[in-house]
Amino acid sequence: MSWVTIDRICQEEADAKENVRRDLERTGKPLRSSADSLSDDELLTKLRGFGLDVDSAAEVAGGKRFLVGEEAVRRAHDRL
Repeated sequence: MSWVTIDRICQEEADAKENVRRDLERTGKPLRSSADSLSDDELLTKLRGFGLDVDSAAEVAGGKRFLVGEEAVRRAHDRL
């Protein structure tokens, strides 16, 4: 199952169930959809907070924004 599918299922569960939404907030587990409202600078700060080497806003702009986010999830998962 792809990360996009897992994210979509989690988001749907959080939208439908208060306890799932609270658990996500309590644990701080981000969903890919959580980045939608972030500016490029905010997203860069978050990615760097995960220990990822992200050089510039250009890496998260436009179509690359999704790819960088997907890569961030993969790298964070690999570190666990």
